[in-house]
Amino acid sequence: MNPSIPDQLKRKAQAQPEALLMEGIQSSEPTEMRLQDREDIRREAARQFEARKPA
Repeated sequence: MNPSIPDQLKRKAQAQPEALLMEGIQSSEPTEMRLQDREDIRREAARQFEARKPA
């Protein structure tokens, strides 16, 4: 039995971010997160959250 097209699209959509994440993880040595890094991440997440709110 063949998987449905929506299932195939869902798997493809999930595979791309995972591949990019693995590429990033393997691209360099790990570094310690600084307080500024955490603040930057929180600020960007809040900005994206606000941008998605319905008007």
